[in-house]
Amino acid sequence: MKRVTRPITSAVAVVVTVLLLSAAVMWWRARPDATPYTVPPATLETWTLVTSDGTDPWIVAMKPPEALTASLFAEASRRAGRTLVAPVHPGLPLVLRTEFDEGLQGVYGTDSVLRIARESGVETSTFEPVCLAHHTASRPQGRAELYFVPFVSAAFTNVRVDLVPAQAEHGGIGIYEPSTLIPALIVGSTEADVDGWWPLAFDRERDCEAPVLRGR
Repeated sequence: MKRVTRPITSAVAVVVTVLLLSAAVMWWRARPDATPYTVPPATLETWTLVTSDGTDPWIVAMKPPEALTASLFAEASRRAGRTLVAPVHPGLPLVLRTEFDEGLQGVYGTDSVLRIARESGVETSTFEPVCLAHHTASRPQGRAELYFVPFVSAAFTNVRVDLVPAQAEHGGIGIYEPSTLIPALIVGSTEADVDGWWPLAFDRERDCEAPVLRGR
């Protein structure tokens, strides 16, 4: 019996070892690349205010330089292992269309929102990137992925607070809440329609894949 058991035991040990090694290799290949990504400093300072043509999920946004969106898109696609779909009009939303329709349009027009944002000095402010972040969601057609970059911006917060109606009941059927929206730029997605991702939630520990740093 001993002569039979030993070969069987050895064979089981070999199989277990192979399975463990295979799992380790798969884990190693699947793990996120946490190498920091550096962007030119000028691309974080030359943003402009823009209004939507009616096809975007936002009505007013900050448009970053094309050099920034192009480089971030390429980096996100590299990490995703496939070419993603970029937003038609890349922008960091200041006011979403849904919150404007439900909580602001009784007080402001688009031109008023644009004027308040411009007077706040947001165009001359600096947006500091946090990281390249990643969200996933289950869709009827399968798994959807989104890559975005959250930013730190005091000017963004100031604009959002400045838009709070003095009399909320005049704003619309909903309540406008400044903290609903974070300063974030959608970089790319595995699906063409990204409207459903807004407003974005962000958890630094859970969502960040790699730091995005300001170059020198």
